[in-house]
Amino acid sequence: MNTKNLAAEVAAFLHAHDDRDYYEDITVEETAEEVERNLNDVSLIEDYIKDIEDISDSFYSHLQYVSVSKPLLQKLSELRTQVEAEQSKRMVGDTGYEIKQAIHIGDKEIVYGENMQEKDGNFYFVANYTYNELLGQYADCLMGSDYLEAMQEFTSRVNGQIEAVRAEFEKAAIPPDLFTAEHCYPHDYNQNITNKVMAVRVEVFRKEYQRGEYQLVLITGGNGALPNPIGTKVYYKRLSDGHEGYVRRHEILGEVKPECMPDWAVKKLAVLQAEKDTTQPNKDKKDKGDAR
Repeated sequence: MNTKNLAAEVAAFLHAHDDRDYYEDITVEETAEEVERNLNDVSLIEDYIKDIEDISDSFYSHLQYVSVSKPLLQKLSELRTQVEAEQSKRMVGDTGYEIKQAIHIGDKEIVYGENMQEKDGNFYFVANYTYNELLGQYADCLMGSDYLEAMQEFTSRVNGQIEAVRAEFEKAAIPPDLFTAEHCYPHDYNQNITNKVMAVRVEVFRKEYQRGEYQLVLITGGNGALPNPIGTKVYYKRLSDGHEGYVRRHEILGEVKPECMPDWAVKKLAVLQAEKDTTQPNKDKKDKGDAR
């Protein structure tokens, strides 16, 4: 991929939509040079992707997103994949340990690493890794000289996560049946989807969470929920457990047909709507008080 041309496109986009004057003291050419230097760093590529997505949330038409932002985001995503492949080594900070195996199950990623140059003989490393969109953290780290002991610890932790997720599913007692296009009305970008029950595309989730209860969500807002959306973010509450989050509009499969709503989803939806009804009077009272 020609990173010079891509950097020029990114720079032109950022300057064209610089509502906060971040680039008022720098030329497009200078920005392009800086971007090109940064396009060999996965985290910085992801920053550019996030910046473009955030800017796109302020667009006034879906056509503008499709014609301007989407092609640029696709190129950056392809470059990110390429750079990740080229820089496949994953290091634990500056410790010298390289991650050789990593399995993400449930709320943790279990990692195994090696540093065969470790002076103390602790060549092997096992830890739990978590990431909260701001920073990553290795916890419960184990280092040792016995490979079999390290692998036993690694597999034990992976099995522990598997059992924890399985117990989570058993406790919820919800059938895992998936929702497909046949269960939904065709996704219409001309419609406002706020307060509707939508199915999220199953491929959005990690393998262990590719289940029906994670697909069904009640849309609560976001620019992406509007007709001919000016943005892409769609905020939701998950029917199965009330979890709040967001997806992009293109990650939604469609509105679930009433006759395809399982009994558990109908009951969960009623609970969420009842919760909304009980909080609305307090909001109205607060709004009236503020108006005085």
